[in-house]
Amino acid sequence: MPLVRNQKELEVMLLKYVTKAMKDTVAPAIKEMESANVDEFVYNVYEPKVYERRMDNGGLSDINNMSDNITISGNSISLTVDNNTMTNTDFMPRNGTPHLIAGEVEFGYGYDYGGYGQAFEEERPYIRETINELKYGKAKKLLQEGLKKQGINSI
Repeated sequence: MPLVRNQKELEVMLLKYVTKAMKDTVAPAIKEMESANVDEFVYNVYEPKVYERRMDNGGLSDINNMSDNITISGNSISLTVDNNTMTNTDFMPRNGTPHLIAGEVEFGYGYDYGGYGQAFEEERPYIRETINELKYGKAKKLLQEGLKKQGINSI
């Protein structure tokens, strides 16, 4: 570990370590949590009758459809994870325009699949469930794991 001579150097060093922990440990873990929550709160709600789910092969639970972005402002670090899954081209809404589906699924709005009033047209809050898991200690634990991988023990 490098020698730290003042508070500014300490802040710079900590930002570096925390950023690496967020990128290498926290972001991938959040993607896995979200994928599991898609299974539980989206896929387990109903069985489709008209289309075949893409699941982890280009579907909503596919972590390859998720992106992460870390921003640093002063001595604060933010991590955003987005689900960038697009509509299934084999089962498009009536207007036929491909678009991101995370908001539709999470909040149950924007559907134009025939007005069936079925479970797939209602909100399925997989993102909110992931956030709730992170709020109650999981985010801190993941960050600590990421720091520990770099040789930094935290409490």
